[in-house]
Amino acid sequence: MNVCPFWAGKGNTLHRISNKFFLIFLKKVFYPYFCPQHPTFSPLFTINRASTNATMTFNQRSTDDALLQGCREGNRLAQKYLYQRYFGKLFGIAMRYTNGREEAQEVMNLSFLKIFESIHQFREIGSFAGWMARIVLHTAIDHARSKSSYRRVMDFNTQADTPISSDAISQLATEEIMTLIQQLPAATRTVFCLYVIEGYKHHEIASTLGIDEGTSKWHLSNARRLLQPRILKQQEIKQ
Repeated sequence: MNVCPFWAGKGNTLHRISNKFFLIFLKKVFYPYFCPQHPTFSPLFTINRASTNATMTFNQRSTDDALLQGCREGNRLAQKYLYQRYFGKLFGIAMRYTNGREEAQEVMNLSFLKIFESIHQFREIGSFAGWMARIVLHTAIDHARSKSSYRRVMDFNTQADTPISSDAISQLATEEIMTLIQQLPAATRTVFCLYVIEGYKHHEIASTLGIDEGTSKWHLSNARRLLQPRILKQQEIKQ
């Protein structure tokens, strides 16, 4: 199951604001781990002091390999630049499974916490970006599962599936399509994104979300039924 960066938002804008979110991220999520005065202080990383010397400086031009090594050593500057570099690229994954930017930012912050905590588990089999994307995806799915209630449907075969015109979709911009998808009910949107974008099969969706396959199929059909008129209406507006 390959993670497809279907929509990463307005990349340039997200890159400019990622520094702001990183500071919020540090304050809200990491502060207890890095501040000995905090009542819940518990060192999250053992920082290698050698990583802070002149031979281990980091900036926006640092390679992924260098940032990866710096993060493994607990270097917060390396964490900052890794966060900035991939915030915008991975943000679209979080947006697919949330109700807006605020929720997506929460998912992203939690995802990066998991990335920094488990970065020693990355064995350099496959791409580092793909490994991080899977963490974001699983975090987003857990978030969606905790927020959504899934309707159980036993007679899903009685409902005819609604095809979506590929011509209509091709005439819409990626962000317009994502906006329409975000308007779906949360549970239906989650199933639709897992099936259409992430490439999950119905039995995998059922296992991931704790539902039966019939429920997964119903939500996919419902998503298509809801999207079809909205896509056609959006197409008419553009003409």
